[in-house]
Amino acid sequence: NDVKVKEVHEKEGELLHYTDQPMEAGTEVQGCIDWARRFDLMQQHSGEHMVSGLIHEAYGYDNVGFHMGSDTITIDLNGPLDEAQLAEIERKTNQKIWEDTQIKIIYPTAEELEKIESPTGVNLVYGGRQLGKTALLRMAQKDVDKNENGDRAVIVDIHDKDYHEAAEAVSAVLYDEGILKKENITDDWGILARDIKNRLRDTKEPIPYFLLLLDEADRFIESSEAVNYQPFDALKDIQGIGSGKFKFVVAGLRNIIRFKKSSVLKNNNSLVHLDSLTIKPFKAMEARELLEVPLSYLGFRFPKDSETEVLVSTIFGTTNYFPGLLQLYCTKMIETMKRDYAGYSESETPPYYVRKEHIKKVLAEQSLQNDIYNKFSITLKIGNDDFYYIIALLVAYHYHNDKSSSGCDARKLLELADTYCIKKLTALGEEKIDALMEEMCELNVLQHTGDGRYRFARHSFCQMMGTPEHIDNELEKYMED
Repeated sequence: NDVKVKEVHEKEGELLHYTDQPMEAGTEVQGCIDWARRFDLMQQHSGEHMVSGLIHEAYGYDNVGFHMGSDTITIDLNGPLDEAQLAEIERKTNQKIWEDTQIKIIYPTAEELEKIESPTGVNLVYGGRQLGKTALLRMAQKDVDKNENGDRAVIVDIHDKDYHEAAEAVSAVLYDEGILKKENITDDWGILARDIKNRLRDTKEPIPYFLLLLDEADRFIESSEAVNYQPFDALKDIQGIGSGKFKFVVAGLRNIIRFKKSSVLKNNNSLVHLDSLTIKPFKAMEARELLEVPLSYLGFRFPKDSETEVLVSTIFGTTNYFPGLLQLYCTKMIETMKRDYAGYSESETPPYYVRKEHIKKVLAEQSLQNDIYNKFSITLKIGNDDFYYIIALLVAYHYHNDKSSSGCDARKLLELADTYCIKKLTALGEEKIDALMEEMCELNVLQHTGDGRYRFARHSFCQMMGTPEHIDNELEKYMED
């Protein structure tokens, strides 16, 4: 109504708006955002997060309060910084801004976070690419590390490290974090477990609860098989120091208990007794939240009508409910709106309504399809581990040749793999092939059709594997004499 809101205060549970001119009681109003001010505050707030994060990373200090003004921002910290340290933080912040790093937004469930953070929660976390597994671990670390109770949480990336290299990497990071001493750096898990237990028994500098998070742990897990998973025995031994004192979480792509069942069950080792959590693609409500909430902060709204609902469902189907793909779609949606929305301007007042034409245009863009294909390929090809990709090729081959909608089972895939002399697959055996196909179901790539048979969860996945000729050529690349 062209009446400006000067201030907003909360009083006894009610929000009070103070305006620049009086209004009659009972007047119906339509609120709108002062976009220039909102955008300025968004930039200030993002900058404050970057500065606070870099300070915490470098010095361990926490942001205990901040104020955003028209000219300056103040940040209250629980530790001192000198001029040289502030200058270095400013340099690092500007560097991050220049890098224009993509910001990822995830909405983990409270249940998932609780299972990772709690001393009585899970020890193993599985899940494919694009699902926000690493971000989930980082959120858990942020929640627990140096909290008001004085707990510690440390995350260590052990990508492509065997169990010896992983122990050395973990002990080095714990030294950097001030938890262990330099002489405690070791590649022996037994020694490392002893040193961590001794540190947790220290009453002079006590750590009430220590959460150790090991990310990208696939090679570590695989290499541990050679020593009957003794590193897990060592980690579990630390957990026995006392209730609520220590917990470890190991995150990887593959459910090792399912994939190497006979090896894991042999000798009744520790892995059998560890609880696990599988990170899966979003459910409908979670996907909707990730689609709509971040866009709403930028002033975008989806009309509430049946046609829009159908198109939103198509977005979810196209992106397979993967958080990374949903964010990719949202990025392209914003680009399209900026190009094609009549009167769109970030300096003008939202809301901007996302019309069916915008949704259809983005869904039809070849660049989106290419990006989805590339990210789909990343899901199927994990470094040198291309078992998912080979299985997907064989499922597509079976579909094109048998024209069966009921799918195929692990035995049939082994027969096809034998026909193509794909020894890396035939060497796995039926049980492991079935375990891999089960994992692909958890990624929403495959689905069950009954009697141990599987097919693609969406026909578009079969299309993305290529023409029958392309599939045949790809399978021939895996042939061995």
